[in-house]
Amino acid sequence: MNRSQRRLPDIGGFLRETATTVRREGVAGLSVPARAFYHKLLQQGSRITPPGRSIYEKDWDVLVVLDACRYDLFAAAVSSPDTDFAFVDRGSLAATRSVESATRPWMRRTFGPGVEGVEQTHYVVGSPWSSLQLDESWFASLDPVWQDAWDDDHGTLLPETVTDRALAASREVDFDAGERLLVHYMQPHCPFIDSPDIATPKAADGFTDAAERDVWTRLQAGEVSLDEVRDGYRANLDLALVEVERLLHGIDSERVIITSDHGNATGEYGLYGHPESMPFDCLREVPWFETTAIDTGERPSSGRVRSDPTSAEPTDDDIETRLRALGYR
Repeated sequence: MNRSQRRLPDIGGFLRETATTVRREGVAGLSVPARAFYHKLLQQGSRITPPGRSIYEKDWDVLVVLDACRYDLFAAAVSSPDTDFAFVDRGSLAATRSVESATRPWMRRTFGPGVEGVEQTHYVVGSPWSSLQLDESWFASLDPVWQDAWDDDHGTLLPETVTDRALAASREVDFDAGERLLVHYMQPHCPFIDSPDIATPKAADGFTDAAERDVWTRLQAGEVSLDEVRDGYRANLDLALVEVERLLHGIDSERVIITSDHGNATGEYGLYGHPESMPFDCLREVPWFETTAIDTGERPSSGRVRSDPTSAEPTDDDIETRLRALGYR
């Protein structure tokens, strides 16, 4: 067969068929290879959209990261008449574009030995990705709270635990010398603490059980409704905001920022959760809330009952299973 007789792959037909399937059935309707191709195709949009802004491009003394918090979710929470937090009353909200759409690459693009400001940062971090992406030597101090305080009953790291550790760390921060405090809560990231019926808490040794699937997988499969997920997502944020209020009642600072590492997709473009390197606003537009912290001398602890924290140093298997609990595996 000569070259003119060879049939070339019908790329145009494949793309049209893929687009039709996604519109009709969502990404779940694609074959595994087609789904991977579709994600790669969407990721190319990051080449032509704004790259996002690093947290170190602005001045701050205390920065709070609410993991996986969409801008519109945060805006609705702080503007609600039911929200009564002092830090909200004295703050102002804007939207910013994150440098990434998932925690792992966000950490990779935000921190490093050559990034100005990192070595002055005391980082209290709740995400298990810290063990794979961060080096303690980069920071003034690094406290991976999840390593010894993971709550197996709830299948996550509770926000009050992060607040307790952040308040302790704040006593070691020399703000006058230019040091900074970075506090990374796991909420509103799933699992949804008060909605175990839609986001099942998982024990450390049960995250690979197929019956206990990530909430975004369940939403995509139609096992839970979008309204249920939105309610659980918002409730998780509210739990975190209670703890942010407690944190900011234990520190004095004129320059406090509340933001997020990335958002979440709830079906936009056939996407669910937070796949990496996506360009879309649902995943990259996050809050940038400027406020202040006033030490009132009152630091009441949370009334939530916690399970016994993990005492042993986590193994590689522990890290993998905790990442599964958060929907990353």
